[in-house]
Amino acid sequence: MPLPTVLEGRSLNELKTIKEDIEKEIQKAEQMRALVKTLGNTEGFPYAMFEIFGALQDGVTILAKDLRILWRNKVAIQQLGPFNPSNPPNEDPLNNYCYRIHGHDEPCTPCACINAMDTRKTQIRHNYQGLEEGKSYDLWAIPLYNGHRACILITRDVTHDGVSP
Repeated sequence: MPLPTVLEGRSLNELKTIKEDIEKEIQKAEQMRALVKTLGNTEGFPYAMFEIFGALQDGVTILAKDLRILWRNKVAIQQLGPFNPSNPPNEDPLNNYCYRIHGHDEPCTPCACINAMDTRKTQIRHNYQGLEEGKSYDLWAIPLYNGHRACILITRDVTHDGVSP
């Protein structure tokens, strides 16, 4: 919910509504923090998360703050390829930089994961053109902060009948 930048001149009812909206947002944030703290302290939670990520129909890639690939599910590998064709075929994509795996010398501009980590807010990009001609993906870059910056990148194939929307 975007907040109005100027409160001066607002009616009392408008100010009350803004206050209520802010209080709701704070309550949601506090509930989410409590849930994350509880789950983070639950034995087996990280294992369960990777099982869930592995079972999803969307691609899931976990990137370090420097955009090194830490983990990808099978769908992400199928969607975006295991490595750049110019890389040696035995080069392991793990611990390589996502942009190098996809044929670039530097991060995409703008990089959804860098923006997510910098703003601490999920970034959404529509119609990202993949390596394969005619393929298009929607991306969700979700920032992670647990003493270290990282990003979960969700990729959904939105190509329709071989033609990008």
